[in-house]
Amino acid sequence: MWKVMQAIVLFATAGLVIATRASNLFRLGDNPLVIAAFGLGITTMLMYRSLVSLLVMVLFSLLMALPDATLDSYGLDRDVLMACAIALLCVPWLQRLLRD
Repeated sequence: MWKVMQAIVLFATAGLVIATRASNLFRLGDNPLVIAAFGLGITTMLMYRSLVSLLVMVLFSLLMALPDATLDSYGLDRDVLMACAIALLCVPWLQRLLRD
């Protein structure tokens, strides 16, 4: 039951926020099916991570969802937050790939 709740929370926060931002970044449009599929892929990649990395990913997702004025007042850039989230998502996978 814990993994189901974890998957729902991840999909609702990190998966959909990053998928929506990536869809806008790559100009894929606002197709809900593409955004949901991409969000599901991100959720699947995050399912078996430690609690700390999941909390950091949720934090990045929440920060990316803030308005531009708020991000500017804290000196944050949405593209840098997106790059950090993608790095957190992909670096462990790349380490396993290169190690094998």
